[in-house]
Amino acid sequence: KDSDEILGGYNPTIWDSFFGYYSATEDIEDCFIFSFKSNDSTDIANNILSRVTVKKYAIYNDSNFGPSFNGLILFGSNYYDESYCRNSSCYEKPIRETEEEFSVEEYEVFQIMKTGKTDAKKELKMRKELKGLNIEIEDEERILK
Repeated sequence: KDSDEILGGYNPTIWDSFFGYYSATEDIEDCFIFSFKSNDSTDIANNILSRVTVKKYAIYNDSNFGPSFNGLILFGSNYYDESYCRNSSCYEKPIRETEEEFSVEEYEVFQIMKTGKTDAKKELKMRKELKGLNIEIEDEERILK
């Protein structure tokens, strides 16, 4: 808000509100955070892409946070006023020049679904581990189709 910045990140795992740090490091290696200066989209020199370096603490899930990368946090029950971006050793470099809190005008979360039985099995296993669900056989068969 009141800025020309667009901040974001990519996380190939499930967002959840109770788990804490997501530590399945094999799934985290593709994470990244980024910033774009929106006043001139053709000037890519001001855009920053920062890839994950410390996988164990790259993603944080908590009911008090919005989507949170260690280094880009949407915080509190009002994500629009209490967000911040810290210089984090979990990512290659900072994506903002300042660590001051900022207000969010708008944020979006997208889900990208992979297809294929291998990915479906992995997704099912992850859901069982994270949520402790007792999924019925019919559901497992439906997911694996």
